[in-house]
Amino acid sequence: MRQLPQARIEFATGRETQEVWPIVRYCDARCQKKDWSTHKRRCENHDTQTSMAEEIDEIDAASAGLAASLPSKAIYPLLHEWVLKYRPLLCMSLLRAQGLWDDPPPANPARTPPQVFYIRMTSTPGISSRTKARSAFRVVSAEVVPMSELRIAAMDTGHRMYDVDMKEVIQDYDTYLENARTTRVALHPHYRISMVVHSLDFHNGATHMMYHKNWFFTDDNRTDYSRQWRPATDDWLDFLTQTVAAGKGWDRDDVRF
Repeated sequence: MRQLPQARIEFATGRETQEVWPIVRYCDARCQKKDWSTHKRRCENHDTQTSMAEEIDEIDAASAGLAASLPSKAIYPLLHEWVLKYRPLLCMSLLRAQGLWDDPPPANPARTPPQVFYIRMTSTPGISSRTKARSAFRVVSAEVVPMSELRIAAMDTGHRMYDVDMKEVIQDYDTYLENARTTRVALHPHYRISMVVHSLDFHNGATHMMYHKNWFFTDDNRTDYSRQWRPATDDWLDFLTQTVAAGKGWDRDDVRF
């Protein structure tokens, strides 16, 4: 049986634009060719959204007599870099929110359903092209919900997590899980998967838009995280928001992922 890594964080980045793309794996060239009609639509949709964002910047700025402090197309690369700056903190916060950080796991942990770490964010006031990624955004709130609730949110316009892009986020999850099943990793009895979803409310002085970024954290549910460093406060959300608000990034040698 294939062994699981202690923890694995996955996201993909476009080489030229540095924008975040969902990971897609294919068993061979034939499978890749077969999926191209679907994947092509997503690529074209992404290009259209980028073009629309640029046009909205120009129209809104002209009508308001303002200049955008940061082009909308620059947000995804900046958000991707922000995640890298705070990745250990985000992983630790996810595990603390799940109640997995303070105590050793049981001898025979039960398989848990997939969960989502949903993080609401906002851009820092006065954000500009000179703003460092580590200080570009703030965490407004964060919570762990079952994947089933996110599926409901994608269909219910009155749900607090509803957004028009949420269906694509769920599609990314389904694709990721299907690929994991293809490689048989997801069949491991101790396989645990969580998806981190960032919902960013961005305003650059001329344009107001919502952005989403998602990535995956998988681990072995027998992993003992209680041996790693932990903050003095039990309030994981306050520690997360305050650390991010400091705008210095976060990394520790005694917190490893």
